[in-house]
Amino acid sequence: MFYKHSKNILICFGVLAVLLVVAYFAYLTFFAGVYPGPSLIEELQSGSITSAGITSIEIIRFDVRKGWPFSEEDYDRMTGKKITSRNTIAELVRILRHSTSDVPSPRSEHPFVLYYGIIRVDLVNGGHYYVFYQIMHYDRNYYTHILTSSKGSTNPNAGTLMANRPLVNFLQEHDPWYRGDVVH
Repeated sequence: MFYKHSKNILICFGVLAVLLVVAYFAYLTFFAGVYPGPSLIEELQSGSITSAGITSIEIIRFDVRKGWPFSEEDYDRMTGKKITSRNTIAELVRILRHSTSDVPSPRSEHPFVLYYGIIRVDLVNGGHYYVFYQIMHYDRNYYTHILTSSKGSTNPNAGTLMANRPLVNFLQEHDPWYRGDVVH
């Protein structure tokens, strides 16, 4: 009799352990590293952030096959190129502010992803934003899908998906790891 109850108790603990693991991974995937607030694009377009409020940008090498980063420690392990040139920062701000829009739906071809990367935008006040980007090609055009989330958010699942065509040219010039075709 004791053996039968022990077996049921072990099964209950096993089911409970599996549920806890599933709940933990759901938390990590959808809630950890997500902070409320406007995205970088919203802040730039409203004028709340200007190029003067940005100390540096960093182009971070991102290999999607190694998994998505979800914490500051994940980002810190990645290789990056820091850019502090005021002209380059102002150029990125102009491109993000004036050329970012909702994602268009493809009409004739399926998009082809050529490259992935991340831009970290560091602010004068000590905060920062992450902007994930995919350089894509369809309908004989190159463009960039970006995911941008709120200040301090590390979870890419919290980002807002947008499109930006001129960002491709900026990244060709400033991302040292992107070796795509020349875009005109």
